[in-house]
Amino acid sequence: MLMKLLPILLALGLILASIGAAQDQGLPEPGLPEPGPDIADEGLVPDSNTAFFEGRASNYILYAPGQFQLIVDEAINDGYSLAYVPEGDRYDSSGMMITALIYSFGDNRKKTPSYDEVVPSDTGDIRSHYGEDLTFEPLDSVINASGESIRTYYLNDMTRFIPNIMVAYYDGGEEMLIFELTIAEGYPRFVAEEIFLGFLREFKALKKGKLGD
Repeated sequence: MLMKLLPILLALGLILASIGAAQDQGLPEPGLPEPGPDIADEGLVPDSNTAFFEGRASNYILYAPGQFQLIVDEAINDGYSLAYVPEGDRYDSSGMMITALIYSFGDNRKKTPSYDEVVPSDTGDIRSHYGEDLTFEPLDSVINASGESIRTYYLNDMTRFIPNIMVAYYDGGEEMLIFELTIAEGYPRFVAEEIFLGFLREFKALKKGKLGD
């Protein structure tokens, strides 16, 4: 019952827009978002690996971790808004990947699940996929660059390897963002976790009219 909002990318002075089709839930197709007028001047989108989303009340800026590249088309084909993989890696064979989903509630916020309903439902779906041996361990005090808390979990299964090792949820009111971290077997988990946490801490959600804050 959510609408997926795909990213607006600012690169070399060009604006590339892509809007996901509404899922089959009766929500209206969103209008084409436009970036705020001072994004480039503020230096908030420094390169083509930074993603900018204009929501209804907030602007969202996702910075690539160091030596990571932004992947859009292939991620969209898999149902994500975007993905980040290490530079030089292919999307379909990367040892580590960060994915993001941005959902816009539009004018249907009261008709859609609340944040406190979506999180246990999503984690329940993950557990259903992997089995009851999977556990979710919450992290304390994961704060983004806007000073807001992001609900973040470690995923652990002591009986076997699973690729999904962390998931995080941000409630933007009008939008909801879900971030996931996956790795290939043999990739150092502690390295991936530190990169993911750094990515979350750099993420900005700026209220409209406060781009320079």
